Amino acid sequence: MALFALPNLTKEITVKFPVDKVKASIKEVITTFTEYTLLEEDGITNRFRILVKQTDGVSKLSLDMGEHLDIVFNETNETTTKINLEVSRVIGVIDKQFEATRAINSLNTFLTLFSKSLEGKLKEVVQQRAEAKKKSDKVGKTTNKVLIIIIIGIILFIVYKVIQIRSERG
Repeated sequence: MALFALPNLTKEITVKFPVDKVKASIKEVITTFTEYTLLEEDGITNRFRILVKQTDGVSKLSLDMGEHLDIVFNETNETTTKINLEVSRVIGVIDKQFEATRAINSLNTFLTLFSKSLEGKLKEVVQQRAEAKKKSDKVGKTTNKVLIIIIIGIILFIVYKVIQIRSERG
């Protein structure tokens, strides 16, 4: 273990849903969002290993291969399930504060999506993300238009000054 290594982020939760619903919700989140890739699934031990990426396909942990989210869940009775989650780096250990922060954010994001899936509200999240992306694309296009207008204005000003200087000389 590295000298300044931080322990893997772990969280244990209990939900009032049967184990089959929990399993289906985890799969729904993985298949709905591109930032999650299923690496391993063990139906006997109820274990998932997921690779967490940013939506553009770049891993969240800068120069490393990404982070794993390990999920193990067990039925405590017919209506409740205990879930253990652990976030770890693909290679090495979490040894920087920003990596720990990103691991916490990854875990919180997954838990939010997972809870929405359990409630049957995951489609709303998909719609909200699509609307937010559409707005950011629109803002980006507007910003590009403003930059083009500014650049054209600067070019016209330079041309005007060059013409003015030549007319003064000539």
